[in-house]
Amino acid sequence: MLTREQVDAIFAWTIEARPAMYRDANEQLQVVPGRNVLVREDTNFALGFASKGYGIIQPADQMNLLHAAVGNGEAEYINGGIFEGGKRLYIQLAIKGANFDVAGQEHGAYCLLGSANDTTGSAWIGFTPTRLSCMNQLKFALRTLRNRITFRHTKNAAAKMATVAAVMERARGFFGVYNEEAHRLVAQRFTLQDMRSLVEELWPTPKADNLVPGIERTRARVIQLFDGAQLGADAINGTKYGALNAVIEYVDHHQPRRGGTAGRMDSILFGSQPAVLKQSAYDRLAA
Repeated sequence: MLTREQVDAIFAWTIEARPAMYRDANEQLQVVPGRNVLVREDTNFALGFASKGYGIIQPADQMNLLHAAVGNGEAEYINGGIFEGGKRLYIQLAIKGANFDVAGQEHGAYCLLGSANDTTGSAWIGFTPTRLSCMNQLKFALRTLRNRITFRHTKNAAAKMATVAAVMERARGFFGVYNEEAHRLVAQRFTLQDMRSLVEELWPTPKADNLVPGIERTRARVIQLFDGAQLGADAINGTKYGALNAVIEYVDHHQPRRGGTAGRMDSILFGSQPAVLKQSAYDRLAA
C-alpha cells in the first residue's frame, strides 16, 4: 500500500516545454519553428518533441485527481511506477467494496491511471479486475462497456469531484458487468481441441507455411496452462474462463519481454500487442 505522501513524492517532478534547437552548418544553435522539447525538469531528461500548442498535464495534477477518490474513502493506493525516465507513468488503486467471486476465486477491482508524457498518448483511467491468486491483469474491453476513459485536468474542485464520481460510477458498472460475464464464461465447457483451435487463431502460422519454433513453443505453453498448469486452475479448468485466463497468464507472466520486471509491466500497461491478444481471446470466447 502507498500513502498519499509517498505518491506525491514519487510524482513530484514537473514537465517543462523548451524550444527545440539544432546546430546549423556553422555550428550555431537555431530554434526549430513550432516545436518544443518536453523535459523532465529535475533530471533534464528529454521526454519527447511536441508542437507549440501541446497541453501538458503535470504528474502532480494527475495524482490530485486521484487524491479526491482516495480522500472520500472509495479507493486506496496499491502501487505505482515510472518508465523510461518519465515518458510513461502509472498508479493503481483498489476500489473498496467492489471485489467479487468467480468459481471460488476472489477478484480484485482496480483502477489504473496511465499517462504517456512523450506525446504518444493521453492520460487515461482504466478498469481491470485481477485474479488475486495469480495477479493476472484482466485488462480488455467488454462487449457492452468501455474499460477506460481519457480525462482532462481541471483546477475547479467541484468539476474534479464530478469527474471522480463519474469514474467511480463507470468503474463499478464495469465490474458488475464483468462479474456477470465471468460467470457466463466459467459455466461453458471448453475442450483441449477447442483450446488448440484458439491458440492457432491467436498465434497463426506464418504465410511461408513454415511453423516458427517460437510460435510452436508458445502454443504448447498456453495449452499446458489451460490443461491445469495455470495458478488456481482447479476451479476454472476446462471452461471458457479458464481458456481466457490461460492466454492472459501467458501474456502477463510467461511471454518473453525485454527490460525485466519493469519492461514486463510497461508492456502490460502500455503495449499494444498484449492488449490485442487479450482482447482477441475474449472476443473469440465471448462470441
